[in-house]
Amino acid sequence: MEASKTISKALIMVEITFLLIGALIFDFLPAILCLFLDIFAGIGEVISYVFKVLATLTIGVWMTIRSLTTGRGGHARTLAKIILPILGEYIPFLGTIAPFWTLAVIFYAIDMLRE
Repeated sequence: MEASKTISKALIMVEITFLLIGALIFDFLPAILCLFLDIFAGIGEVISYVFKVLATLTIGVWMTIRSLTTGRGGHARTLAKIILPILGEYIPFLGTIAPFWTLAVIFYAIDMLRE
């Protein structure tokens, strides 16, 4: 029983590591590209929204599926941890400069590791 818990925690850590790398990319690459492309071509906001949609489809869907498979999908606190980063990310200026996806993955990881 203890060995299966250790393996489960190790798999969760690998999963969290990949998601955290993805969240960092989704948070900081669009900010840099948006600034650069706004200065030189005026299309930075378009690229930023493409990244936001991709992040929602990867991290947002992962968090939703993960919460449903662990049996925590109905709790209001868990739903808030999924919905708030998505809403925050789509606020025009704030969504570009604030690391909502990174914070969401960190807080979600803390909850997963507490179990």
